Amino acid sequence: MEGSGCYGGKCYCRPRLLYSPSAGACMQCSTFGTTFSVYPDLGVKGNNDVRFYQVAGPEDCKRRCLTMKEGLCRSIEYTETRAFMLSVNIGKTCYASFASLEAMRKGDLIEPDGEWTLILRDCQ
Repeated sequence: MEGSGCYGGKCYCRPRLLYSPSAGACMQCSTFGTTFSVYPDLGVKGNNDVRFYQVAGPEDCKRRCLTMKEGLCRSIEYTETRAFMLSVNIGKTCYASFASLEAMRKGDLIEPDGEWTLILRDCQ
């Protein structure tokens, strides 16, 4: 697929591009759909606009992203690592971000992190 690269038997969109199911290609976009691309073992420094604790899993995070009223959710970071706040177990966690992928990559904010999964909202 144009604009993609394959690593470890799975193909991903190249930097600064998002997947568009309607075009069947990786591209830059400003209109987002309801599907997501999943990038295991990647995290984003900062850009945690909304935090959800005690989530059921990645699908729950996606649903929350799509129904947010606070802003346009463009990405989610999810972890199964049990998080604690003031000695209280807050369980599986996801952070939603309104930042564009372009802004995250320009700031070199995306980095390998085995405890997190980066979930990017696809183009329409």
